[in-house]
Amino acid sequence: MNGLLLDTCAVIWTGLDAKVDEPGKSAINAANAAGDEIAVSKVTALELGMLASRGKPKFPVDPKVWFHKYMERSGARLIDMAPDLLVDSCFLPAFRRRTLSIASSLRPLDTKASPSSPATRRSSPTAHPVM
Repeated sequence: MNGLLLDTCAVIWTGLDAKVDEPGKSAINAANAAGDEIAVSKVTALELGMLASRGKPKFPVDPKVWFHKYMERSGARLIDMAPDLLVDSCFLPAFRRRTLSIASSLRPLDTKASPSSPATRRSSPTAHPVM
């Protein structure tokens, strides 16, 4: 099964009805049309809390409530992230600039990849399959 893993920025943009660029919209629409899974990492909840504690963005309700409502409305599945991927994310250029997004807004979700498979060890931060 294929699908999409939405990172924190994608969750915020789609959840707050912010403008999402055309490639992002197309990827989400294509996944929905194909019946592919859309997933959100548990790390996104941590990042939302970190952002909310700094006042950006302004959530209309408590961030915990907002996150749970987003997950319910979106139908996305909450998934774990592989420890190696979490550690690797700290070495992305965006992390060094002190941004909180782990990778690009959308990336393919490969539910068949294992932690040791070549697919999960790609050097590109925009293509992170998840177990």
